[in-house]
This record gives sequence, C-alpha cells and structure tokens, in this order.
Amino acid sequence: MPVSSTCCPSNRNGARPTTAEERRRDLVGWVDIPIAVEQTMAGISDAGRRQLDVEIYDGPETTRAALLYDEDGVPHAVPDANARESETARMFSERVPLTIGGREWTLWLGTSPAFKRRAR
Repeated sequence: MPVSSTCCPSNRNGARPTTAEERRRDLVGWVDIPIAVEQTMAGISDAGRRQLDVEIYDGPETTRAALLYDEDGVPHAVPDANARESETARMFSERVPLTIGGREWTLWLGTSPAFKRRAR
C-alpha cells in the first residue's frame, strides 16, 4: 500500500512564526505525518457510483513511478498508456495540481466507461 509522508514543524506554545528568525526561535521539533493513500481514498468512487476514476501522483509528472493511488488499477494519465486506456479515451478528464503539507501532488480525474454508457 503506497504511503506518502509529510513533515510539519511543531512550534513553541502554538506560535505562528512569519520570519526565518522567528521560525528558528520557536521550533521545538518536527512531526512526521504518514498518509496511507488507499485508506484515505476508500469510498471516493463509491460516492460517485463508479462514474469517476481517480489517480494521484507524487509531484507534477504523471509517471508509473510517481503513482500513489489508482482507483481502477489501470493508470490512464501516464505517457505510455495504450490508446484505449489513455486519458484521451475518456469522455472528460482533468489534471489538478495539489499542494498538501508543502508537497506537490497531481490529481487526475477521468470519467469512467460506466459514465460514458450512462451518458448515451
């Protein structure tokens, strides 16, 4: 199961420093926050009745190596996806850059074949 992790600073007395000097002064330590992507995403497609396919990539590139989560187990946004499975084969698709805890992810959303059948 892919796990991503982000680190957040823990500051003295809940301080919210705005300058480098304040950050150095108030920093107590770091908190590592692991994110179990599969568990976090559980139920998303169920809510959409399998009408939406979701892929999450670590960083701006949609490569197999960067893939953190894939709803249907077939990566559609990767450069080497076959033509029938590529994102252009979907009725609608969108790439959305996200920054979570200072880390950049790319969210790919595409309509599923079930959506296409229902739309006809």
